[in-house]
Amino acid sequence: MKDRTLAITGATSGIGKATSARLAGDFDKIILLVRNVEKAENFKDELLEKHENLCIDIVECDLSNLVSVQTAIDTCLLYTSDAADDSLRV
Repeated sequence: MKDRTLAITGATSGIGKATSARLAGDFDKIILLVRNVEKAENFKDELLEKHENLCIDIVECDLSNLVSVQTAIDTCLLYTSDAADDSLRV
């Protein structure tokens, strides 16, 4: 089976959080792109209670800051560089 990775913004509240929770079971790995890392750590714990085998990475990303966005992109690419195919879903 190919590893499937989901990168999602705004994953600590609202529709981003709901989408992450809903799709968690459909992916092998989730990258949470967030402004508030502390809230993301709490949400990560919630997700892992339901999906023990899920790999979850947290990447700080402020979408209003292009330097932050570029840094987050570079980090996501590092996290997925071992993927055998283009399995990153954004």
